[in-house]
Amino acid sequence: MFSQSTSSNSDRRCAPRVGITLPVKVQFENQVFSGKLIDLSPCGCALIGSQNLPLGSQPQLHLSLPSEEGRVQLALETETVRCSKIGEMYLTGLNFADQRPWQNYQLMAFFHYHQRFTV
Repeated sequence: MFSQSTSSNSDRRCAPRVGITLPVKVQFENQVFSGKLIDLSPCGCALIGSQNLPLGSQPQLHLSLPSEEGRVQLALETETVRCSKIGEMYLTGLNFADQRPWQNYQLMAFFHYHQRFTV
């Protein structure tokens, strides 16, 4: 797993993120709502959604991630580290928690594939 520095807001991320627009489902307290993933890293993501998730809450994120074999379905345990109202929606930052090795492998494969496009 990746460690995080807490020295400042700009240093909190464990790894660079890949910008991506991807529909997701978020399950929290027996409710499921839709959102749009806007960036992804091996240890967290940001999404836009209609629900205000309390800091420290632990929603489950469901996504269909593009892969070399087509698409891979992931259900990731997360922790809410940021949630800010923007207009009628919420910008939510999630850290991934308790990843299974297979989930970590799929995220790393996606991340490394896209990392080759950065300069």
